[in-house]
Amino acid sequence: MVYIITNIFFNNGTYNIELRNDSLEKIFVKSTDKDLKLTFGDFVEVAKVSGRLSIVNKVDMPENYMDFYEKSKYSYDFLYNEFLTYYEKIQSDTYKAILDETIFKKLDFFKYPAAKSIHHAFIGGLAEHTLNMLRLSNDFINMYDLDKDLLWMGIILHDYSKINELECYGLNYTVEGNLIGHLIMTVEEITRICVNLGIKEDMSIMVLKHLIISHHGKLEYGAAKEPMIKEAYILSQLDEIDAKMNVLEKALLEVEDNKISNSINGFDRRRFLNYKKDE
Repeated sequence: MVYIITNIFFNNGTYNIELRNDSLEKIFVKSTDKDLKLTFGDFVEVAKVSGRLSIVNKVDMPENYMDFYEKSKYSYDFLYNEFLTYYEKIQSDTYKAILDETIFKKLDFFKYPAAKSIHHAFIGGLAEHTLNMLRLSNDFINMYDLDKDLLWMGIILHDYSKINELECYGLNYTVEGNLIGHLIMTVEEITRICVNLGIKEDMSIMVLKHLIISHHGKLEYGAAKEPMIKEAYILSQLDEIDAKMNVLEKALLEVEDNKISNSINGFDRRRFLNYKKDE
């Protein structure tokens, strides 16, 4: 049977390998065969050898390779069309030109996860997370007199470079992702686009870059700068809310109604009640 390698742990000369099939079932096997040169995202054939499951050999990527990944509740077409509706409401031609060169040119944006494991870690998770934030932003824009174009651009592009920070649809980090990171990678991409299209880097570009590099909120959370304008602060809060709610909802799926969860990562290991109102 064919599996994809989702994780590898090396200990005392033995590879402990996590694999997943196209039914999303996980197994673990051990191997000492360095000649296989196994890595994240490899597809392998698994069979019983001497009474235990073993990797027999590597195989070509199957046609249904996307079935080996958990997927968003939204289809690719739905996500793409939802982003088009926001794009059409943006008034700045400069901002639209940047979107033309990013999410609408590099369509992996609508396929990639938002993270390797923490939140929205599934196919389409990056676009789903971003769409959630766009939807949440509407009331904030009216209530606090925010620049709609700027906030929406910051939301759409805040995690855009995850498509280059991650590889194998989120199974591992690229070298660039490890050394540079998606915040700076996106700022560099915006600069390249401005140079190539002859766009003057005025204040509207500067504040957009500020939203990107500050969206983690605090320096200790990985922000290059902390938010210094209203739109940047709102972006950081929307990002944290949606990411944490995804973590919390996933954890509570494993908890019976009106029972207490185990400690949950991301919430200082607090335990939550899975509250359900009596009918």
